[in-house]
Amino acid sequence: LKTAYLPYDDENKKIPSTYTDLHSLAVLIYEYLLLRHPLLGPKVHYSSPDEDDFLKHGEKALFIENPNDFSNRVDNLEFTIKDLGNFLENLFLKAFVNGLHNPNERPTAMEWERELIKTWDLLFPCENEDCVAKWFILYDVNNPVCPFCKKAINKNNLIRFNLKTQLKSKNGQWVNIRELNGYNEMPIFKWHIFSNTFPDEKTDTTVQAYIYKDKANWLLINQNINGMYSPNGTLVPMGKAILLKDKDIFKISDDPNGLLIEVSFSK
Repeated sequence: LKTAYLPYDDENKKIPSTYTDLHSLAVLIYEYLLLRHPLLGPKVHYSSPDEDDFLKHGEKALFIENPNDFSNRVDNLEFTIKDLGNFLENLFLKAFVNGLHNPNERPTAMEWERELIKTWDLLFPCENEDCVAKWFILYDVNNPVCPFCKKAINKNNLIRFNLKTQLKSKNGQWVNIRELNGYNEMPIFKWHIFSNTFPDEKTDTTVQAYIYKDKANWLLINQNINGMYSPNGTLVPMGKAILLKDKDIFKISDDPNGLLIEVSFSK
């Protein structure tokens, strides 16, 4: 917008490109998740509304959640990028602080896809029946509070899986790839089981297993996994379950690409 008035053949004119697409992508994701525009705050740059609009979106653009400059911050921001968890918070800062006026620093589409998937695994149902959101991103298991209705979650209703993959050519060496918040009747898909499966639009979405809470016990019930073993090495046929205990570690499938699961209960 800063160069919108320049002739098309002017060497200083900025035209639509991959860089502008990456900005638009970040804006759309922010709007979808937070239902507001990332740049439209109270700061006024010019007396003319039209000129002010150009400046807000262009030369004088300032993120309404900029942690270093509060001059464009909207009042009463009860739900912020911090409530989306570290993965998305870091990308929004990269897009709208570092990359807002420096296109080379904007996150790529693949970065957004990866971090959105990681964040999806942290979704948790709010236990307040009157909560307008019904779900929230539970990134801090030590403080499980819904940011929408402020309802504290019963920690006994939460289980977490740390998903690990084996380093190539290094048998026995496993590294964390992401975390998964578990709740009663939560489905488990192939991308939670195999390191070579990415949840894109072509991925098989058949439920492979699901988590079930039976009073005080947590179970992982096998539906479609061949070669599923319990932590003590017992084969778990389809239709059978694993009793999950705190600090259990087991490979969810004997497939070479099977992920290792480390179980942890909230305390």
